[in-house]
Amino acid sequence: MVLSLVALGSGALGSLGVLGAYSPDVSADEFNRILYPSLGALGLGVVLVPLVVWMVRTAKREAARLEAFIAEVQGRGGQTLSGPQLAQWLTRYWAADYPHQSLLSSPEVYRAAFSFDGAPVLVDLTPSGYHMSGNQFPDLWWAHVVVPGRPHSGVRINPEHPDVQRIQALGYELELGTGGLIARGNKTIEPALDRQPIGIMDTAAELVRLTRAIEAETARVAPASGAPLTLS
Repeated sequence: MVLSLVALGSGALGSLGVLGAYSPDVSADEFNRILYPSLGALGLGVVLVPLVVWMVRTAKREAARLEAFIAEVQGRGGQTLSGPQLAQWLTRYWAADYPHQSLLSSPEVYRAAFSFDGAPVLVDLTPSGYHMSGNQFPDLWWAHVVVPGRPHSGVRINPEHPDVQRIQALGYELELGTGGLIARGNKTIEPALDRQPIGIMDTAAELVRLTRAIEAETARVAPASGAPLTLS
């Protein structure tokens, strides 16, 4: 809003100044003192107007993306989470440290918790990308989908398994920890979120299925530390 007013004000003042500089009552000395600052203000307005237009379009796109996602979450009986509510959810379901503590207080992230086929699911969704500090995750990410599970200490998933490949094909990177599974969607999923914001539910469904497959296989065998888990 402020930037819009600055753009319009700069353009208007610059235009009036240029017109005033060419008034027959203006002397040569006054002409230069009026013209050049006016041209600068006009140029600033010309630069800012496209920026304001881009910002408005981006805000509308993000709002539409969130609106569709919120409707889908509410349709599943889910709820949005504040920072304290996120902490309560993690205490109840997630048997490990949450990997990205900065999200607990970030106002940029839209969080929702819901049940998918009886399994608790947590989603952190940011409409314009969120840059994680540190070197572990240098890229922008647009979504986290979290599905708690029983501890999988010493187990790593088989990257060739069809369930894993389907999640990766949706644009997500998998993290398997002692608390369960996390699918992290980087900037490559942004176009998909624009086309179908609720497509993130497909990822949640795949993650729930994969979590249950891992739990079933973990209960059946006790793989050696670091050994690939071959899902049946």
